[in-house]
Amino acid sequence: MYFLLIVVISYSVPFIVWMVWKKKSSARTFPLIVGMIAYLFISVFRGIARAIVLNDNVKENPWLFYVLSALLSGIFEEVGRYIVFRWCIPHDDQYRDCVSYGIGHSVMESFAISHVLENDIYDSFLEAGSFMTGILFSVAMSLLVFVAVHKLKNKKYLVIAVGLHTIIDIIPALYFCEVVDIGDEMLIRLLYLAGVCYFSYTVYRHSQNNA
Repeated sequence: MYFLLIVVISYSVPFIVWMVWKKKSSARTFPLIVGMIAYLFISVFRGIARAIVLNDNVKENPWLFYVLSALLSGIFEEVGRYIVFRWCIPHDDQYRDCVSYGIGHSVMESFAISHVLENDIYDSFLEAGSFMTGILFSVAMSLLVFVAVHKLKNKKYLVIAVGLHTIIDIIPALYFCEVVDIGDEMLIRLLYLAGVCYFSYTVYRHSQNNA
């Protein structure tokens, strides 16, 4: 019963956020759908790259494995966003559109993570929390890449997004490699997320002032 509740909460949060966002901003649905579809394609290509790069030799070194895995996620997800904004939905060029895309990305990411039921109750609640914070991170990354494409038109924000994404995916390695416990790992991730969101908001304000 507890596990079912956690799954329902984890999977429904992105949809609830979307409904609130749509009502607040009159957001268009198309970028949301594109975000969901794009995540599937990104996952396929990222999976192929992981199968090639993360071979048995790499797996023998946990830190190398986590760093390369995080780097692949950063590259494929953020470059994927760039491709979508630049060539797939070039006319959806309002800020509400990039937020919608980020929410759509989070919806599919929530469904793609299926190991919640394998955890104990404590870890499952932490996993549910990670789904919720994942929405904020996805929107923050979408904002940076969107600015790189449509507003400031500077690819440095794409590079920054790749770097920020890579770092947040490396943070769990601190727990799995037994550097910190799960509580400290979550705290580090939350503090990092807060910094990323603040930075993305600052970039947004800067792009508004230079519009």
